[in-house]
Amino acid sequence: MQRNLKAGDWEQLRINAHSLKPQADFMGISSLKEELIKIEEAVKLGNYDVIEKLFNESLAISTNSEEALREMLGEL
Repeated sequence: MQRNLKAGDWEQLRINAHSLKPQADFMGISSLKEELIKIEEAVKLGNYDVIEKLFNESLAISTNSEEALREMLGEL
């Protein structure tokens, strides 16, 4: 998604965000799923000026979730 954002490839960014939603849902990361939906909607509406902010929020949620999972696995 980061490459799509930098290249301005909005349609592929939308497709990638859409593809990640089930994975976020499966992992129980509803806040990430919500951000991915916002990215999809922003692309559909041509609201490109907010997409970088939404991407950064999604990335932060993903990174924090990964760190939390690693901590949990380390405690097993």
